[in-house]
Amino acid sequence: MSKTKDLTQGHPSKILLMFSLPIFMGNILQQLYSTVDSVIVGQFVGAYSLGAIGTTFPITFMVVSIATGLSNGAAILIGQSFGGGQVKNLKKMISVCVISTIVLSAVLTVICFFTAPYMLNVIKVSRRIYDEALIYLQVYFTGLVFTFTYNMISSVFRALGDSKTPLVFLAVSSVLNVILDLYFVLSLSMGVFGVAVATVISQGISFVLQIVLLLKRMKHLSANGSGVQEKDFAKKILLSLARLAVPGTLQEMTIGINIFITQAFINSFGPNASTAYTACGKIENFAMMPMISMMIAATVFIAQNTGAKQYERAYTGFKWALAINSIIAFIIAVIIFAAPRQLMYIFLAKDAAREVFTIGSDYLVAMMIYVFFMGVLFAGDALLKGSGDVKAMVWFAAASTITKIAASYIGIQFWGVNGIFFGGVCSWLVEMRCVMARVLSGKWRKRARKN
Repeated sequence: MSKTKDLTQGHPSKILLMFSLPIFMGNILQQLYSTVDSVIVGQFVGAYSLGAIGTTFPITFMVVSIATGLSNGAAILIGQSFGGGQVKNLKKMISVCVISTIVLSAVLTVICFFTAPYMLNVIKVSRRIYDEALIYLQVYFTGLVFTFTYNMISSVFRALGDSKTPLVFLAVSSVLNVILDLYFVLSLSMGVFGVAVATVISQGISFVLQIVLLLKRMKHLSANGSGVQEKDFAKKILLSLARLAVPGTLQEMTIGINIFITQAFINSFGPNASTAYTACGKIENFAMMPMISMMIAATVFIAQNTGAKQYERAYTGFKWALAINSIIAFIIAVIIFAAPRQLMYIFLAKDAAREVFTIGSDYLVAMMIYVFFMGVLFAGDALLKGSGDVKAMVWFAAASTITKIAASYIGIQFWGVNGIFFGGVCSWLVEMRCVMARVLSGKWRKRARKN
């Protein structure tokens, strides 16, 4: 199969760096697109319209977390099979994963479309922006098949050692989305409805192109390699996919709950706190990208190597990911320490309230601490996910969320809004310690041998 890469050969550090680079570029592109999209809406549609789209984030995050968990499960399954040389089985394995994704997303489209009004009521959306939020959400839900399948096929390409192709499709989708946004908003004055339609169309075109390329590449899958088609093979794939995907989905949903609760705590301190949190949250998103990209790359590396029964090489990959993430964390901390206000100026006007910069500075101080915890955590996550040891991670994420709520509540009593940032430090520390305890226990090896 063309454009695949065997990650079971070559020096781990070089492989991880080269493989993670396109992923990192894709994450940057996605953030830049999101920023441009927000500017278009905010400048040409209106602040309330921007708020209507923004307020749907907790809902879309929870739905997309299902797609993320499903695609991550497929990446582990396919990566382990590819690394183990089970090439002939891959064709049907990929087909089952993609088809099941399309069916699931179609069902969710119907459910989410008709329950959208109830979702908005649950998060108490203001009546001033309710109608536009509902329009955006329902149109967005009509494109769930495209969103889910894009994530799935991108994970398939990465599992086969190709991290460049997903970047190309993301670039096509992002550029097309911005062009359509400008056309629908400026030329046709379609407002929020036009923005949502632009998203669905751009993802739909990317979906078609991905399917065409995937079918073309799959023609080569049965040409060589080992693997026996067992009876009820498709059923076994679905069961394996569910075993790997459900814990990942629950973990992502737990993160969504964490985000929702944190936002509620922040909002209780007024608009200045919300503004500071939003601005510094964007800084954090950009800062985390290199480490998240390394985590994704290391997960595929470890999946292929555990599939090939090269457990020591998989562990070496984890150690290199840990070392690289530690260096990245140090660089991030130095940048934050050297220029906190300059970083905030990227997202805030210089004449913003003094309290905004004070709260933002305290947020960044907390980030300087927990960025090191996150670097270790992401490397450990990669080892557990790549080896298929995913069940315990749901409990680790739950422990992190409970810690965040409890520590934030207690911290608020002593330090006000800074208590929320204290809660963040505690939650990342707890999750990191849980993940590393699992890594050091060696149970991931036993899980990998059973796969």
